[in-house]
Amino acid sequence: MRTATLFSVLCLLAATAASQPLTIEGRVADARTGEALEAASLLVEGTQRGTITNADGQFVLRLDSLPARVLVRYLGYQAATFAVQPGKTRYDVLLQPAALSLADVVVSAEDPAVRIMRRVIENKKRWRAGLETYTAEAYARLVIRNDTGIVQVEEILTDVFWKKDAGFREIVRGRRKSANSEVGDMVPAAALVRNLYDDDIEIGGFEFVGVTHPNALAVYDFRLRGTREEDGRVVYDIAVAPKSPLSVAFEGRVAVLDSAFALLEAELTPGPAFRFPPPIQRYEVAFAQQFYNFGGDAWLPVDFRSQSTVKVGMAGLLSFPAFQIEQVSRLSDYAVGAPVPDSLFARNRTVAAVDSAAVRADTLLDQAGVRVPLTQLEKVAIASIDSTATLDKTFKPSGPMARFVQINSTDGARRVALDWSPRLWYNRVQALHAGAEVSLEAPAGAE
Repeated sequence: MRTATLFSVLCLLAATAASQPLTIEGRVADARTGEALEAASLLVEGTQRGTITNADGQFVLRLDSLPARVLVRYLGYQAATFAVQPGKTRYDVLLQPAALSLADVVVSAEDPAVRIMRRVIENKKRWRAGLETYTAEAYARLVIRNDTGIVQVEEILTDVFWKKDAGFREIVRGRRKSANSEVGDMVPAAALVRNLYDDDIEIGGFEFVGVTHPNALAVYDFRLRGTREEDGRVVYDIAVAPKSPLSVAFEGRVAVLDSAFALLEAELTPGPAFRFPPPIQRYEVAFAQQFYNFGGDAWLPVDFRSQSTVKVGMAGLLSFPAFQIEQVSRLSDYAVGAPVPDSLFARNRTVAAVDSAAVRADTLLDQAGVRVPLTQLEKVAIASIDSTATLDKTFKPSGPMARFVQINSTDGARRVALDWSPRLWYNRVQALHAGAEVSLEAPAGAE
């Protein structure tokens, strides 16, 4: 009787422990060099829960129960999986660089990548037509830098509701910002994510043709760089470039899963047509994104990383410090086809509501696995930045015209407007003029 009772208690304790939520952490690195792999993606197999690593390769991942297996993936590397063991919370993952092979490629007049991308475009048209709604959790971090280091940080956590033909609505649940941020309005998280799977993608006033646009084969030169295997499946590595330097299009590379003809990863930068006249001396943008299948045939982004550098000045007259914005976003806990409240879509506002109690409590972002871990530099910056280090001081210009310049923060990390007298402005229709304004946008934004 005692033995049976003890056995029952032990079984109950084991079952209870296995059902308790837990958190694991670790680091993802190159197996040969030990170098950290930034934005490696981790997904709990059989669930919609995942995360990405920070610039130091570190991750924190929430799990709902055990047993669990985690898939780790990074562009250009062989995927790996590991089983989460009871009592073990630290997992350091080493990924092997993927060896590209062209052994099975038959050379013909049409590059094999064209056929592959044609299938991707056809499949996307089919599954996008059936995608009506989804919900998710979104986290975004925006970091502003100048030539010397980090000058402003903002984090945002939201519940996401997406509806076809209506777009995103978000409920803000958490927000953190450095002491020098003067922005009071809530910033969305998911709406800051540019989906590189979209047909049309707006950047800096330019409308880019996406790599899976229905007309992409006429705009892009797709070249197969090689193939690799991921969990027994063939992945195509494809180089992307505009056919014409005048096309508003991307260059870079994408990875396509053979069995589904779907994008797995994309690393893209604007092509040569992305140019601005003075006083914008430099405007460089780079994007990276990964996709997973979250029910049915749909492939949705799990992250978005962007880095933009802007330099404004007039030779011999005015010079601003270089302005850099880094964005890291993570989307998780997707529920494809889930009902979305009609009340959220009654007004045309991306931030449909704010959970004021949760924002005031300011505890959600401290919960393990909610945010992408801060790097050591970001931790130091947040602790040391004070309220007096405003952007107008940080980006104070030099030169004979500097005394006429006034910098205004308008939408926090999403936009910085430069306004001076004599004023200059530029838009694509009317070109450069005196007597107005130059506005510089971050790589992603929302109304």
